[in-house]
Amino acid sequence: MVMVSHDIPDIFQYCHHVAVVHGGKVVETGAPDDVRNSSNPFVRQLVDGADEGPIRLV
Repeated sequence: MVMVSHDIPDIFQYCHHVAVVHGGKVVETGAPDDVRNSSNPFVRQLVDGADEGPIRLV
């Protein structure tokens, strides 16, 4: 099964393997804990729900 969601807590709760896509490319993949603890700035911003980072918010 593939789950596509922006609900980060659900992704980490229900999935055994996580892939983060940005700009049509996979930027991070791995076990939920590995992705949750990524040092990738895009992934950090997404996981932390931060306003500051490489993703420009309107």
